[in-house]
Amino acid sequence: MITTKELQETLRWLREQGMDAQLCDTPVPYYDNPVSCGLPTDAGDVVNGEYMMLPNSLVRSAATIIVPVQGDSMKDAGFEDGDEVHVELNAKVRDGDIVVAYVDGGCTMKAYYEDEMGRHWLVPRNASYDAIEVVEGMSVSIVGKVTRHLRSTPRVGFRDLRESVSNTLARRHQNERVTIEITSKELAALLGQVLDADTMNSTDWIAVYRVLVDKCDLPSGFVAFADYINGLRVPGLPECKAELLRKTDAIYLRPVYQWTAQNAPSVRVSVLEKRVAIARALKSELKLRFSRAA
Repeated sequence: MITTKELQETLRWLREQGMDAQLCDTPVPYYDNPVSCGLPTDAGDVVNGEYMMLPNSLVRSAATIIVPVQGDSMKDAGFEDGDEVHVELNAKVRDGDIVVAYVDGGCTMKAYYEDEMGRHWLVPRNASYDAIEVVEGMSVSIVGKVTRHLRSTPRVGFRDLRESVSNTLARRHQNERVTIEITSKELAALLGQVLDADTMNSTDWIAVYRVLVDKCDLPSGFVAFADYINGLRVPGLPECKAELLRKTDAIYLRPVYQWTAQNAPSVRVSVLEKRVAIARALKSELKLRFSRAA
């Protein structure tokens, strides 16, 4: 049996040769059921009672486990089927951290992201998969944060997270949208009847934008939308300005039913109530006139 002195001398000699020699003296639990890099899967009874000995410097906390991964939803972050990751349990997470999470009874590994409207997402790094939005009614818990992986630094850039979530929302909107077919002449007449030219100002067009983009086949870009509306030449209504649409509070990017004072504390209640009334009146009239309205 090697003595402590002999072991220390061996480690010192290896370091002198330029090697990063470390003593594997810290036991870390090894979980044999893989965590999914795809859709959440049943994690089952994961502990197999085995431990892997690692250098203490590689273990971030006493609550660290090792799990293998499977699937390809995180391949663009360098994770491949069969890789192993260190997971720090109950760690505080922030945007870009890669986490292991239970989602409705299944276990998955994704990047964590909170968008500008406070929505929480578990984001894949493979364009073939949608991001998972954490919403009320789901059973979700973050098991821990991935702290070590041999292939790459376990973090995802903010721009990539935002792009993946934007693509998911775009696909969701396309799948759920019921398009109302309406001509320019019909829309001009409808706006002239629903909107009050005496009280409406240029910033109120955001309420019209949200409804028409959601319900009709109109341009969704602010510039293109403003050009289309101004081209209708509805008498008495103010000019629709793309720069004002772009500068409005993020609450107006949400569905109209979420336009509440609780969701928009920085918006004046009177302004919010006015735009809610405009949006609801326009939606109601569209539904009344066009049988395909949702």
